[in-house]
Amino acid sequence: MLLVAENTAKEYGYIEVGKRTIDAMKDNFWGNNYLGVKAMMEGRSITVESCKYIIPMFEEDREKVSRRPKIEIDMHFGKPRLGIDLPSGTSCFLTYRDNICTEAQAFGNNGLAFALSIKDKIDYLINN
Repeated sequence: MLLVAENTAKEYGYIEVGKRTIDAMKDNFWGNNYLGVKAMMEGRSITVESCKYIIPMFEEDREKVSRRPKIEIDMHFGKPRLGIDLPSGTSCFLTYRDNICTEAQAFGNNGLAFALSIKDKIDYLINN
């Protein structure tokens, strides 16, 4: 996922604003906290390697779009999730568990095709 996020960022002109490791116990989302506590009680931890890319925008441009263009890997119920928001309004979110896409969401005119192309890229890297 990290490689697909980085390649997509380069393709669309995004800049990196950070990479970090997300610990479920310390995350803001309650679903991650719950699973983090449960994992801790079993003597393990849940972490996800995260990244974030953005397209810098001027103030007047921010008012024209409802969502800010970004590419981000975060954690959703203890699983890595890649979210991509394009300047065109197309966006997708793919969640993986055990190297299998378990959930996908797509928005915008080309959202479904875009989500499938991103899934194919991730799956190719997993399997090769």
